[in-house]
Amino acid sequence: MRQTSAIISGAFVFFTLSYASVQKAEDLIYEGRLEEAQNHLQPYIQKEDPKALFLFAVTHLFFKNKNVPIGLNALRKAVDKNYPPALDTLGGLYLHGEFVEKDEKKALEHYKRAADLGYGPSQFNCGILYRNGKDISKDSESAYVYLALAAINKQDLDAVTEDATHYRDEVTYGLTPEQRQSAAIRIHRLTAR
Repeated sequence: MRQTSAIISGAFVFFTLSYASVQKAEDLIYEGRLEEAQNHLQPYIQKEDPKALFLFAVTHLFFKNKNVPIGLNALRKAVDKNYPPALDTLGGLYLHGEFVEKDEKKALEHYKRAADLGYGPSQFNCGILYRNGKDISKDSESAYVYLALAAINKQDLDAVTEDATHYRDEVTYGLTPEQRQSAAIRIHRLTAR
């Protein structure tokens, strides 16, 4: 039993140290110290830590000294690990055709994966895409589901929660009683995970 406790304690210490180190890299990015952040992330990128891969991608895609192929490669690796901010970011790139071919269906696919994992910004984005439906079919019930999830998901959303509530309420008027019931069941399933 003591050996098991020591292993668990060791794993917890490693996880805590790696989380703190990746957080340090994120702080360096906010300070504009990109090269230092990239160097700091290297050991975690080699271990394919999804947050480290995502942060590394951000440094190569959205700052002055871009390296798009390296950034997209790291972003896709984080997406393969189902890291919600990476899924949301790639969805945004597809939606706007930035660094990749514009494709609203692929954008929705990535947003939906992250939304179903509980990521608030993707829930909002998914709801708006279903609400507006340009290259995808409008789907008021799905728009309601994802906007309702975003409206109750205070984490990661900040001021957008109010917008989600407004759009959710707007979509509600077009739903039949059967759609409202179906939407309630879907919301329950997604929040019960």
